[in-house]
Amino acid sequence: MISFENLQAELQTRGEQEDGPMFMGKPDRWYDKPHWRCSNDHVSTTYLKSEERGAVCLACGEAVLLTFPEDRDGPLSASKSK
Repeated sequence: MISFENLQAELQTRGEQEDGPMFMGKPDRWYDKPHWRCSNDHVSTTYLKSEERGAVCLACGEAVLLTFPEDRDGPLSASKSK
């Protein structure tokens, strides 16, 4: 498990390494087929909107962040997304 802050920093770095147009600091292509990752290594195409906590993971209730479309459940891979 990675901390939310470290996950946020890692996804920000990955996004900055990509070429192409950006929107709100993330690559445009991430919004085309959005995937959401929590710090417990769950990745989903949906999330639960909570008034108290914002966007949260359906599996565990932790906060989620937009991630690259190729991302899958499990530890964030060491390979750079394209």
